Amino acid sequence: MGHSFDHAETSSRQSNFELLRIFCMILIIAHHFSVHSIMPENISMLNRLIFDVFAIGGKVAVNVFVLISGYFMVKSKFKIQKLLMLIFQTFFYSIAIYIILCICGICTLNINQLFSYFFRFYNKYWFMTNYLILYAISPFLNKIICSSNKNTLKLLIICAILLQTQILGVDLGNLIWFCTLYIISGYIRIYPNQFTNKFYLAFTTAILSFIVIILFYALGQICLWDLKNIVCLLLSISLFCTFKNIKIRNNKIINFISSTTLGIYLIHDNRLLRPMLWGNWLNVNTHALYSNFWIFAISAVLLVFVVCSLIEMIRRLIEKKVLKLIFKQKTNINS
Repeated sequence: MGHSFDHAETSSRQSNFELLRIFCMILIIAHHFSVHSIMPENISMLNRLIFDVFAIGGKVAVNVFVLISGYFMVKSKFKIQKLLMLIFQTFFYSIAIYIILCICGICTLNINQLFSYFFRFYNKYWFMTNYLILYAISPFLNKIICSSNKNTLKLLIICAILLQTQILGVDLGNLIWFCTLYIISGYIRIYPNQFTNKFYLAFTTAILSFIVIILFYALGQICLWDLKNIVCLLLSISLFCTFKNIKIRNNKIINFISSTTLGIYLIHDNRLLRPMLWGNWLNVNTHALYSNFWIFAISAVLLVFVVCSLIEMIRRLIEKKVLKLIFKQKTNINS
């Protein structure tokens, strides 16, 4: 989810990138709607297609979030406070959700499990585990990017893509893939070209990539929306460049909503919460049998986005007041 999950003032953010973050978080929720729900066996072909279409965007969105981070972080200084804020936010939701579910009687309080949430909370979210490490090593990646010439960097990117995509298919893990995406977006930032700077070229490539994915799916061939698939990567980069070249006036509402995206992810994809969210509360598998399932599916995704965004807004408001109070007390003590 650097800048991608930054706590900087919303007024200083670029609204085109913030709109992209909102769009990508909706795609991720839609993906989770599909993959974390139980699809009934006697589901209609149309409703089955809805499940499959919803699953497409999640991997693309993950790639885009990392691309956004690399694009901004390659030109920014590493801040330990920012890393600590990301860790704290992940820690907060991991612990808070577990305790609330225990209070509600949904989970049974277990000391060993509670300690695991205290000391191994990062393992509860695969994305955050890799993202936190990526942020921690970003100064070293920036050194590689900034000290390499254009051709060396291009060769490094080509080799990394050849190795990890289905061309050679070497599994180097998600962290190395995130590093690859980071270097790609750093390259885009430092060495812009006609493709990365032209809206119509990036947009056309994004549409064509999406059509290829749909055609291959219709033919029953290999799934092209895998995280490390070459077509998925092309779609991710072209989608990123499309939004990069959209000219939007600074919009505080877009920026503020966008600043809640990490919280939205941490809430709705919590391992304890998600079976109840998609199974018990939204009851997706039952609604999947109805003819108006597409209306329910879209409404459910948007509802999850709005509710989780509101929860994160409240948490941030409380956090801001608490930090302000602590800072005020420290100032009084020092004076």
